[in-house]
Amino acid sequence: MNRTTNDRIFAVGALVLIAAVWVAGAARESADLMPVVLRTVPEAGHTTRIDTGLYSAWTDAGDTTLIARIAIGTDDGYGGPLRVAVAVDPSGTLIGIAL
Repeated sequence: MNRTTNDRIFAVGALVLIAAVWVAGAARESADLMPVVLRTVPEAGHTTRIDTGLYSAWTDAGDTTLIARIAIGTDDGYGGPLRVAVAVDPSGTLIGIAL
């Protein structure tokens, strides 16, 4: 193969790699946040998403007593996005935090 053919193969490979990384980044960005939510309130048996970045937690699915509200904030860090989950009980006391 000549140099022009090698350059074209390299260019196509680079474009495919860029596209793959872009798709992987998009999938990673929308990853499920439930494990982070559950780390803030381990005693929660039932958790429901209320809104984007806002969850409610109860001891079990049939319980009507709210244990906590969990809010998730996101910002850019040096190595990528940082997600912080903060749980507060109904009285407003901080009961859990997870990065």
